[in-house]
Amino acid sequence: MALNLMLLFLVSAWVAWDASSRRANWLAWCVATLAIWVLAVPFYLAKRPLKSGETREGGTKWNALKYFALSLTVFLLLGIPAVGLFVAVSLAVGADRYAGLVGAAARTGPVGLVVLGGLWLIVIGAVVLRVWKDPTIVETGPTGALAAGEVETSDWPAQPHQSETADPADSD
Repeated sequence: MALNLMLLFLVSAWVAWDASSRRANWLAWCVATLAIWVLAVPFYLAKRPLKSGETREGGTKWNALKYFALSLTVFLLLGIPAVGLFVAVSLAVGADRYAGLVGAAARTGPVGLVVLGGLWLIVIGAVVLRVWKDPTIVETGPTGALAAGEVETSDWPAQPHQSETADPADSD
């Protein structure tokens, strides 16, 4: 559980930093990542403004699906051992106060794993079959706020953009 929370905060911090460097709304993306990271991170990666020299192929739906498959895989790889560890530790401690929770986890865990596993197979199958991939859509950076001529920086949090031309009234 602690590993999952640490990973969640690290991914949220990275999303905030990356969104800030791309002049996207870093606070909104960070909050969305903290709330529903399995969905927010794929959509952020599919929609984030591209920097100069970066490309993205296949369209938003395809990229969101591709990154969702990756996020779901990471979630399952971290979640399955975490649930198993929780049940094992609770059984080893033998505390009566956890008996109901352990019983509930033991009853619902396999069903949840079957549902998540089935969802994972569907998503991976769609990625393998390239469902929603439109080969005619190729985005080349810069896009979004970066294409509007704003300066690319790695300042975090983002500082307000300052004009490069001085106002003659401010010369005094």
